[in-house]
Amino acid sequence: MKFYFEYSPWLLIPMVIVAVAIAIFLYHKDKTFAEIEPWKKRLMTALRAIFIFLTLALLLNPIVKHITRDIRKPIVVIAQDNSKSILYNKDSAYYSTEYTKNISQLADDLSEKYDVCLLPFSDGVENSDSINFTGDATNISSVFNEISSRYAGANMGAVILATDGIYNKGQNPQYARPAKYPVMCIAMGDTMPRKDLQIKDIVHNSVTFLGNKFPVRILVSADKCTEKQAQIKITRKGANVYSQTIDLPENGTTRSVEVELTADLIGLQQYKVSLQHLDNETSYENNDAEFYIEVIDKRSKILILADAPHPDVGAIRAALKSNPDLEVEAKYMYESNITAKGYDLVITHQLPSVKNKAQGIFAEIEKFAIPQIIILGTNTSYGDFDKLGTDLKTNANFNAFDDAVPVLNSAFNSFSIESPEFLQQLPPLKVPYCSPKISGESKVLLYQTINGIKTDKPLVFFTDRDNRKCCFVMGEGLWRWRIYDYKQSSSNENFNTLINKIVRFTITKQQKNKLSVEAKHLYTDNENIIITAEFYNDAYELVPDLEIEATLKDSADNEFKYIMEPNGNAYRIDLGRLAKGSYTCKFATEFDGNKYETNIAIMVRNMNLEAQNLTANHNVLFAIAGANGGKVYYPTEMSKIKDDLSSNPDIQNVAYEKESLSSIMDFWYLFICILLFATAEWFLRKFWGGY
Repeated sequence: MKFYFEYSPWLLIPMVIVAVAIAIFLYHKDKTFAEIEPWKKRLMTALRAIFIFLTLALLLNPIVKHITRDIRKPIVVIAQDNSKSILYNKDSAYYSTEYTKNISQLADDLSEKYDVCLLPFSDGVENSDSINFTGDATNISSVFNEISSRYAGANMGAVILATDGIYNKGQNPQYARPAKYPVMCIAMGDTMPRKDLQIKDIVHNSVTFLGNKFPVRILVSADKCTEKQAQIKITRKGANVYSQTIDLPENGTTRSVEVELTADLIGLQQYKVSLQHLDNETSYENNDAEFYIEVIDKRSKILILADAPHPDVGAIRAALKSNPDLEVEAKYMYESNITAKGYDLVITHQLPSVKNKAQGIFAEIEKFAIPQIIILGTNTSYGDFDKLGTDLKTNANFNAFDDAVPVLNSAFNSFSIESPEFLQQLPPLKVPYCSPKISGESKVLLYQTINGIKTDKPLVFFTDRDNRKCCFVMGEGLWRWRIYDYKQSSSNENFNTLINKIVRFTITKQQKNKLSVEAKHLYTDNENIIITAEFYNDAYELVPDLEIEATLKDSADNEFKYIMEPNGNAYRIDLGRLAKGSYTCKFATEFDGNKYETNIAIMVRNMNLEAQNLTANHNVLFAIAGANGGKVYYPTEMSKIKDDLSSNPDIQNVAYEKESLSSIMDFWYLFICILLFATAEWFLRKFWGGY
């Protein structure tokens, strides 16, 4: 504890002198105590001097500095695998009873010395601390992501990871960034293969066309099977569409069964693949699997037309090739017999250029009212472009360019952005230095941020004239976005989804139905079903603040009613996770005295990920423990963990010091102390014969 003063502390010296002088003067002139013993007179003088001094000292407004010390225990996180695969073995009775008691006892024992947190996880970290082994998937990497977020800057002691090492979601935990704390692993499950015949995977297209034959590849694996053959069949709506007796693969291996089916019905088709049940299999849950394929009767034709070869062209083409609804061609202006006729969408890249005016192509696009995506760049001839009469006039009069980082327009609601965080750190596009003018109404998806300053210049925007949309991308460099996506997520899914949504929105004409609903056809039983809707008036303007009722009906005709929530100018509903099956959903509202309805059909399938791999993978645990200074224990060795943690010199309590300042006026006991001095003097004066 230290003292500070609002005024100079040197003033305390004259205050002492003044206090002593006043006390001596008062008792010197007071003849009442002339005859009492000197020590009594000196005692009362001292009490009076102390009282006066303390009262004067308060005028300096002393400040007291406190230092408090907070001792924090090391944090030990027990991350418990709560997925179904833990019980898919011969020791299921042990894990559901005795093991859960032992892990709870370990937490209690460690809590004496550590701050213990029990963290069950399955497809992600769970909110409940209940251990029941009912999770539908296993995402081990989510544990380390959660710990990094939740305990950033905290005194982390160790993580105890209890799992069988089988993961079917998230990243490979072996390649996670090394932790700054030891990871102790409890190896659960059984590493010995047991008799099991299963469908490992089904490879197929997600979309095909009516009348086409489409291939299906079924991967079948066998472990400890003495049988040489088994029957495999495929059914649709209970009817057999394929049946064959196959030779089983050798134990511990996988074989492929190639099947060709015919798409004879339009819409989302559900197929069930079934393997014969052999005697004494560990599990029959993985003998059956389902797959879905959407049968359509038309594809949209898209032309990518570029001034010259460019990595943007390859990136866009690859993104659109991932969508089987589209038929994509890429051509260059130096090729012969180029025409826009017959295409549903034309994407032009850096046209017109100095070498290629492309006047004929742009005239055809205008003549046949073809939706268009225009991508500008460093080779674009901006003077020629501004003469085309599009909805954009760049006013770029000289060869100067900026690096523009995209920023999402929060008011954009023409289509949903599933991963807005993907757009936050994208590399810049090379855009012309200009003051663009847009004629008519536009919908801006992305704005430009230049040198860290957000501008009102659009980077990606849409216009609509005579029911024909046009999308403008103000710069080149989209290929960098694709590379960035792969670097961050090990896939191009975010980039592909963004490009396909831009294309789908541009190519789609205004619907006659004013109540528009957007949803996927197919969901899994471990994902939330989110549906969005929009309502348009006669001028095709979005109408907010309506009450849109959603009625969900399952295959047993059970109905569930919901009200959609406003979401900007649109509407949104989260139906949560639904059980496997087929559903219909009717959306209804009223506007200007008229009723409007839209119906959709959705299918929910069971992923059953936990039944696909039943052999524990303890190699993953040894790799994690080895990379993070830990050890691997088996459930019977759980008691050793406490001793190993105690012997680790790096796992210690941490003391945090906190400083605080407060006025001495805030200490009520100081005033009591001053009052005691005054009271003591008054009492002695009375007792020894004074007034």
